[in-house]
Amino acid sequence: MAQTVISSQPVGSKLVAVLDLTGPVLYATGGVSFNLSNYVVGGISAVEFVSGGASSNGTYYVYGRPPTGNAVATSSYKLVWIVAATGVEAAAIDLSASTVRIMVYGY
Repeated sequence: MAQTVISSQPVGSKLVAVLDLTGPVLYATGGVSFNLSNYVVGGISAVEFVSGGASSNGTYYVYGRPPTGNAVATSSYKLVWIVAATGVEAAAIDLSASTVRIMVYGY
């Protein structure tokens, strides 16, 4: 997945970053593991929230899920791709033509 940092700003003791992500060539059901600290200026050691968005072509939307269920502070998240028309998670499919914008909140 290709990533582009659009913005990274401190908010008090936290950091908010906006990223554009291109989907993977082969999506694996359950989400794509993504270490957010590698892509945010200054690094994020713990992510508290990932806000997903719709793909640029309107076919999918993405949400962030901590890899360990309800973990609050982690540097690695799963990005789950959902088919907008059905509300069902994407299956093994090439998503490299789709780009989404996400917001990351952490410290």
